[in-house]
Amino acid sequence: MKPFTRTTYLAFLLVGFALASALSSQRCEFPMIINFGDSNSDTGGLSATFVYVRLPYGETYFHRPAGRFSDGRILLDFMAEGLGLPYLSAYLDSLGTNFSHGVNFATAASTIGPQNQSLAISGFSSFSLDIQLTQFMQFKSRSQLVAKQGGVFKDLMPKKKYFSQALYTIDIGQNDISQAYFKKLSDEEIKASIRDVLGILAKSIKSLYDGGARFFWVHNTSPIGCIPLMLFSVPPAANQTDSVGCSIPLNKMAEYFNSELNKTVVQLRKELPLAVLTYVNIYSAKCIFRSTSFIGRSMSQACLVNPNLLHGHL
Repeated sequence: MKPFTRTTYLAFLLVGFALASALSSQRCEFPMIINFGDSNSDTGGLSATFVYVRLPYGETYFHRPAGRFSDGRILLDFMAEGLGLPYLSAYLDSLGTNFSHGVNFATAASTIGPQNQSLAISGFSSFSLDIQLTQFMQFKSRSQLVAKQGGVFKDLMPKKKYFSQALYTIDIGQNDISQAYFKKLSDEEIKASIRDVLGILAKSIKSLYDGGARFFWVHNTSPIGCIPLMLFSVPPAANQTDSVGCSIPLNKMAEYFNSELNKTVVQLRKELPLAVLTYVNIYSAKCIFRSTSFIGRSMSQACLVNPNLLHGHL
């Protein structure tokens, strides 16, 4: 990635952190990050469970496969760096993990809505948001039992007080939209399904809040009409693409998702008076990279085209 593009992207993060700090009476310092999501923030969950991530993933920064469906660091890594925290270990990874300052429940291909079929059949991860939340509840209690053993076990687990001080990041929802399209639902049916899954998201945040969580960082969804997989799977008509080849209908649906998500966050702020909920406009940030002069290739080209690699979902 060119320095200018990364700098611009990080500028959006700095603005977001400034907003979070302004909304909170405390300084923007967190001892721990707890993440829920899909491949945008997966640091090894799916790789440890179903499909081992191989090169060229990881070659640019880590110089080895690092569990990420990226050749370098992902947004969550930059957030951890900005807070002075180590990169997050995946909850599902049993090798070389350290949960003292963070834990990641995200897996690539995850959805908000529950899945009733396996990854091999549906193409979507079994670790939907409700499962990730269940994993968190277990982690919260079991990590303290492990820490009581002392020694290295204590060093690898978070302190109990960190759970109420942590930043809870949520980056999920793109796959719910894509799955609805793959099911050939009408636009109105897709919009109804979006409202349904955002209801699930709201309940999940309330559950975390009831357990003591107070700081939430909620990402909206990306311009899915610019994703090569979606352009291939749901090809737009010639008059339904913008100046850089993105699908206008798909992006409008992403915008609908984001509008409804924003309404959900606004309502949660009213219902959860002690919470600080920051709505992060990832859609606008990623729109910067639509130009071929920024990314060095056509929007219709995937970065990875090896058929032996999992690159279908987000």
